[in-house]
Amino acid sequence: MYAIIDLGSNTARLNIYKVKKHILKLKSSHKETVGLAAYLEDEVLSDEGLHVAIHTVQKFLNELKGSRIQKTYLIATATIRKAANKDQFMNAFQSIKHLEMHLLSGSEEATYDFHAVFLDAPENDGVVVDIGGGSTEIVTYENGEILSADAIPIGSLSSYMDHVKKLIPGKKAQRKIKKQVTKHLLAAQLKMPSKQPMIHGVGGTMRAARKLIDPTLDPYAAEPVALSHVKPLIALITSKEKNAYLKLIRTVPERIHTIGTGLVILDAIQEFFAAEHMRIFTQGVREGFIVKNLEKDFPELKPLTLKL
Repeated sequence: MYAIIDLGSNTARLNIYKVKKHILKLKSSHKETVGLAAYLEDEVLSDEGLHVAIHTVQKFLNELKGSRIQKTYLIATATIRKAANKDQFMNAFQSIKHLEMHLLSGSEEATYDFHAVFLDAPENDGVVVDIGGGSTEIVTYENGEILSADAIPIGSLSSYMDHVKKLIPGKKAQRKIKKQVTKHLLAAQLKMPSKQPMIHGVGGTMRAARKLIDPTLDPYAAEPVALSHVKPLIALITSKEKNAYLKLIRTVPERIHTIGTGLVILDAIQEFFAAEHMRIFTQGVREGFIVKNLEKDFPELKPLTLKL
């Protein structure tokens, strides 16, 4: 069995996988809401934030004790990547055996998102989008080949911290977030697909968006969903009516403070690419990372397919 710890800007996860007959199967998954992006000030992770990050990873490692784990991967993403004092976090785990640490660049994180999507054989042309807590990863591709892979430094939690005064982003905050997203997308100089792209979404924000649009959708089917649902959903959430808050509490309670900003980011991306539909995938950066790295580290396991 193999494990991966994913320390994200909003949540952290420990996933354990088993490989049998070249099939990678998820055995268990543990999630912690950490909100690391809220501890990042002037590109320095506060002492409290460092404690949360280190304690969370240590907790997951303790859960693995006694398990027959052949190798554990630790991946850290946007907030740790941005932190000037990231070495304090990385040094805390240097001496642990069978633990391989990876501080992913924005391009690497985006590329693993792309590989995760292609475990499910999507359209040959499109855009992969992962709206994380501290950054948003975007891959454009054509004929199954990457055109560009990058991350823009704005996510659902970081934009909440920067622009939202209370719980839900008002119209002024929405305008600021969309303007910032568009500015970063233009600066990234992404190579555009020649055809109108389908958005392929991965990560918690995108899955939450799908659940809000239609909670009856099969999370494993990745059926196309019209992006025309996004603007009315933003309008509902920002209406400040009780039924809107109840919808959030009942559907995505753990993301009640970040789903509004996440949807605004998605709306800006949809407009930028003039996309009409999206498909949301259950797998994400963890699966893309572990498949590629297990095939590299253990060639006898190739080729790996995924079963969640």
